[in-house]
Amino acid sequence: MAEKKTDIVKMDVSKYEKDEKGRPIIPDDVFSSSFRMLPDGCINESRNMVSSKGGYLRMLVKNDSWSREVRSKGGDALHAKFVQRERIADTIDRWLKQPNKDHPEMTNQDVMVASMMQAAQDGNVRAAEYVRDTVGEKPVDRSETEITGATPAQMALITNVYNRLQGAEQGDGASDRFDAGAGPARIADADGPVNQPENA
Repeated sequence: MAEKKTDIVKMDVSKYEKDEKGRPIIPDDVFSSSFRMLPDGCINESRNMVSSKGGYLRMLVKNDSWSREVRSKGGDALHAKFVQRERIADTIDRWLKQPNKDHPEMTNQDVMVASMMQAAQDGNVRAAEYVRDTVGEKPVDRSETEITGATPAQMALITNVYNRLQGAEQGDGASDRFDAGAGPARIADADGPVNQPENA
């Protein structure tokens, strides 16, 4: 005949104070000796254990040696995982340095660059842009900027910096200047018009 399982009578915890989350705070010695009879959600006085389903769960707390050990093991495991997982960039870099199977005297990178150069010579615009950008000649995108509400001193500084940059870019020191005294101004692309609204 099978033995009938009896339910454990839960302890009355209404006499104990509650923490800020409404959990009854049970003295450590009572918690340790009777955690099986505690209702779920009771916390011990040391605030590192909480009753759950006839047992208890250990909580990570700031100055607890067990918590430090768990955090340390978790950190070590995460670090090992990152070390084990190679970055995609590292894989690509290694592949680029390997000898090419069709041209063993060249690396994969050499073959890739040669094929891009050939495509650019054959008129492929995207390949030509890639080659141009790779050698550092990508044109700078200059957006139109409106300057309003600046003091005369700020406008003078902006004018000076803008004209110096334009001169350095054009090589003559005098390209595409604008007048700070003209009021609110718009700095446009060097090749485009300078649009200056009328003063209010």
